Amino acid sequence: MLWISACILLLAWVNPAAGGLDSFNLPGIVINNFVLPGGVVFLLYGLMHEQTWLRRLLETRLFMLLGKSSYAFYLTHMGIFSVFLHTYVTQNIALNFLLLNGLSILLYRFVEDPLHKLISARPNPQPSLPVAAAVALRSKDKAPAQAEAL
Repeated sequence: MLWISACILLLAWVNPAAGGLDSFNLPGIVINNFVLPGGVVFLLYGLMHEQTWLRRLLETRLFMLLGKSSYAFYLTHMGIFSVFLHTYVTQNIALNFLLLNGLSILLYRFVEDPLHKLISARPNPQPSLPVAAAVALRSKDKAPAQAEAL
């Protein structure tokens, strides 16, 4: 975690926010694409192989739920929901974050998970007629060639 924190501070130092997101420079690119992932690799290795307080925290039901709803959060955090919350509810970033996480959990529970179960429960579809015909024609073409080879 110290490695990752140091990389974030170093990125802030070599790539100040005044230049905006388009102001990436070579040191920032190297840190972001090569140095930072090294720290992430060590963090993930430690989480997989050692019983730490961080691993126990990430294995709780709350964090498992947040992980499952993370795709819904990804879809909503920069969309119409975020704009609505910022404009009509609150401009507090922390409160917006909590509300968007709550929304993503609701979307996961009542949309994503039921649809996943519905789609997973469907039997395997049979190939359409053009696909079945193409497979049948291909097998007919191979049969005479195999007979000639004998």
